[in-house]
Amino acid sequence: MIPSSPPVQHKRPRALNSALLTVFFLLALINSGLFSPLACLAEPVILDKAPSVELAGRLERYDDLSGKKTFADILNPKISSSFKQLKGSLNDGYSHKAVWLRFTMLRTSQFPAASWLRLYPPYLEYVTAYILTGNNPASPSSYEHFHLGDHIPVAERPVVDPDFLIPLSLPLEKPVTVYIRVQSISSLTFAAAVYSQAEMIHQTNTNILIQGGYLAIMFVIILLNFLFFLRIRDTLFLLFTIYALSLFVNYLSISGILSLILPGSVHLLSYPRKQVTPPWCAELKRCVGGVV
Repeated sequence: MIPSSPPVQHKRPRALNSALLTVFFLLALINSGLFSPLACLAEPVILDKAPSVELAGRLERYDDLSGKKTFADILNPKISSSFKQLKGSLNDGYSHKAVWLRFTMLRTSQFPAASWLRLYPPYLEYVTAYILTGNNPASPSSYEHFHLGDHIPVAERPVVDPDFLIPLSLPLEKPVTVYIRVQSISSLTFAAAVYSQAEMIHQTNTNILIQGGYLAIMFVIILLNFLFFLRIRDTLFLLFTIYALSLFVNYLSISGILSLILPGSVHLLSYPRKQVTPPWCAELKRCVGGVV
């Protein structure tokens, strides 16, 4: 009689045990909230000696096709990890979707704490910025909200300016994450930059001076051609006057100068929030200075 051999015990390899323990450990961290995709943000924008930093090519984007996601939804790890690098500035043409943009900045001792975030162009209907001020980047309550856009009264903006300006108070050597929601029935283009206090004042003064000079020249051309029409009665002068006037009003609107001239009522020229306007009508609104 052949004796039966003892049962063979299959031992699990140690490498497999270690891998399983690692997976279980990571899952436990994710479920507990100690590990979040928010920690996997892109490299921060270093604010150092340069007085201003353009954010083109340094933004991440997420497209909200429904346009209904809240900020709490965006902070969800599943959505937050879906942000993709944006090459250059945002330029999506006509669309009703909302685009969420994100970047992180880190201030060194060479850059002043009191600085400014500049958002443009100024004809966008909906621009909302969320700037991290608390200690928990996964909580919406840790962010300060700024509601901007051409339908918001100018008096409710942080500062009256042709562009959208947000004051910053940046801590030293501490990352600050910024989320920006952009939605518009006009052409969906967007750019941003961070300026020091002195550079922002210089840039704003230069911008207003150049735009004011251009508008002054256009106004003189309009006035001269209209006087020539009254004197000579040539229809060509009247047609050119109308053409130059349309350019004048268009530039007055899209440059944001109108917000300086009529700060108390320029937002009334924008369309109502609940109204659905086709893109061609939005373009017509821009061409006549914001009035449809």
